Amino acid sequence: MSHLLNYHSRVRYSITEDVRKTEELVHPLVCNCMMFTGIHNLSIVHEADLPARSGLGSSSSFAVGLLHAMDTFIGKNVNDQQLAKDVIYVERILCNESGGCQDQIAVAYGGLNKIDFHSDGFNVNPVISVKL
Repeated sequence: MSHLLNYHSRVRYSITEDVRKTEELVHPLVCNCMMFTGIHNLSIVHEADLPARSGLGSSSSFAVGLLHAMDTFIGKNVNDQQLAKDVIYVERILCNESGGCQDQIAVAYGGLNKIDFHSDGFNVNPVISVKL
C-alpha cells in the first residue's frame, strides 16, 4: 500500500507549512499567487540569505520569480509588462502590502532601464549606454 500524504501543498521557508487547502497557508504571497493562478497542490521551497525588510528588493524578486514560474508551469506566456502588473496586483491588492512598484517592474524587466510612471501606469525604456 502506498504512503498517503497528510497535506496537498507544502511551503518551506523559515518554517514548513503542510496544508490541505491553499487558503490555510500562512505565507500571504505564496497563498495569493496560488489563488491568483489557480494552481494548487504544490511543493515550494524558498531559501534566502537576505533578511526580510533589507531594502534590497528581495521580496519583489521572490514574488516575480514565483509568479513567473507558476505562469510557466501552466503554459501561460506573459510579457514583462503583464508580469510586473500581475505581481504588483498580487502584492498590493491581494496581500495588502504598501510601498512602491519600482522593484517589481525592475525585476520583471531585468537589465538597466528608465522607468517612467504616469497616471495610466508606467513605461520602461532600456538604457543602452550611459555617457559620462
